[in-house]
Amino acid sequence: MAGRDHRARWKAGAATLKGVVILILGTGILVTVGIRMATGVPPSSTLMLVFGGLALVANLVCLRLLWRFREQDINMSSTFECSRNDVIANLGVLIAAGAVA
Repeated sequence: MAGRDHRARWKAGAATLKGVVILILGTGILVTVGIRMATGVPPSSTLMLVFGGLALVANLVCLRLLWRFREQDINMSSTFECSRNDVIANLGVLIAAGAVA
């Protein structure tokens, strides 16, 4: 029983750490966007298309690999949801690249 409690604490800690890292990255992205908007530096549609497309393929592969484990535990469920959200974000990047072009 004590082993299960210990594993549960580790899993909860890992999930919390993941959330904090995502929050930090998101904040960094918002700061970068703010700086670019203030300085007027336009994005490169070619780079957006290339990296958005590569990221979409990578995230679709990850999503496929994670599909059967998506309900295994909280961390696998979270990983699956993040990959699904990344696919949606990649589609948004590709749409934005088309708009920029």
